[in-house]
Amino acid sequence: MEVEAQSNQTNPQDEQLKDLRKVFDSIDTDHNGTIEIDELAKSIKRVDPGIEIKYVENFFKKMGHNKNNVTFEEFVASMSKYLPQYERTSYDYYQGQPKEKNNNGSVVDVQNVPMIPGIEPEKYINPLSSNPIQFSTNNFVPNDQRILESSIVQRGEIIPEDQDFINTLQNRVRNFVRAGPRQKIAFDPVNVKAAIVTCGGLCPGINTVIRELVFCLSKIYGVPEIYGVQFGYRGFYEYEMVKLTVKSVENIHNTGGSILGTSRGGFELNKIVDSIQEKNLNQIYIIGGDGTHRGACEICHEIVRRCLKVAIACCPKTIDNDFQLIDRSFGFVTAVEEAQKAIKSAKVEASCTPNGIGLTKLMGRQSGFIAMNSSLASRDVDYCLIPEVPFHITTLLRHLKYTLASKGHAVIVAAEGAGAHLGDSGLKDKSGNPVLLDVGTYLKKSISE
Repeated sequence: MEVEAQSNQTNPQDEQLKDLRKVFDSIDTDHNGTIEIDELAKSIKRVDPGIEIKYVENFFKKMGHNKNNVTFEEFVASMSKYLPQYERTSYDYYQGQPKEKNNNGSVVDVQNVPMIPGIEPEKYINPLSSNPIQFSTNNFVPNDQRILESSIVQRGEIIPEDQDFINTLQNRVRNFVRAGPRQKIAFDPVNVKAAIVTCGGLCPGINTVIRELVFCLSKIYGVPEIYGVQFGYRGFYEYEMVKLTVKSVENIHNTGGSILGTSRGGFELNKIVDSIQEKNLNQIYIIGGDGTHRGACEICHEIVRRCLKVAIACCPKTIDNDFQLIDRSFGFVTAVEEAQKAIKSAKVEASCTPNGIGLTKLMGRQSGFIAMNSSLASRDVDYCLIPEVPFHITTLLRHLKYTLASKGHAVIVAAEGAGAHLGDSGLKDKSGNPVLLDVGTYLKKSISE
């Protein structure tokens, strides 16, 4: 995919300032050359609802700005320097800023990734730089490298040069920061106080992740203080943290579950962030599923609103493998291997009985990856039911009758969410997920009748 710098555009700085002036003038209805800080905050809030007026005001106070109004120059400075997620407004944006080129040769704007205000991403030299045995310095990842959500760009995503600036912010190509170690880092390791928390259901490999986090932080980066938060999010305000050391976690990968414990629910945003602030934590590592990650996003927004210098890092944890944009989550392979044992048992039972039917229900609330992959691996499954493909019970029973007539037995594998289209109980669990009807019981009853 071709990438070209935007520096070959005609007077790019003038075009950028023209966009900025258009936004500024739309707020400056009195045409007096200034706008009120709260009006500036409201315009930013329309782009990012997570931004509050007090958040913008705090940044201006840090600048030593005590007035209620800001000029155009101050407006540009605030957007570029004090609100880094709107980097596009900085004067030097076009100098070397990469743009993506689609198959038709049109240039498409690449979205900048929000950063935590107050944290300088390139302040300290990475300890890996002086450790060639463990790491080659040629493998550092540049900060400007991005992974596009999709390699296919629609013509409608092309941004006209004269498009309103607010719309430009909202319509950039969605992308993500490429993972990997940086040559310069945001925190001095000796001043880091890190915490690790595990939330949601159990999953094979959680203790291994905890172990490797502690090993990496302690042995490679030299972080002196690493703590474990017990029993999920509620552990921030209900339980004492436990000190984690290389020695204490050395053998935990041989143990199932989570040494920190886990739980669903218990998400009290203000209590959690208050605890983070009171305990002077500045790096939080959160291991959990989609609900846990939604909570992590809220924590991050609250940290931004309070102007705290705290980094949040999440590790996707689900045996269902239902995270978008990653190939495979840890624990998934183990789940598939264990599921095959259940399928094999169902096959044996079914084949030893006239017109026997082996029915196996596997995990998978919204995705059928475990059911599908275990069915493909076992080669003994006649019918695989997954949430992504709703089934009709009459059609299933008709095919099942044919299979019994031809083979004398049948094996059915159903993901727990395969019957979601049939309705739910109207209840929700502690994580806020709907409690589904039992598809196994439904199938058993339908087949028996």
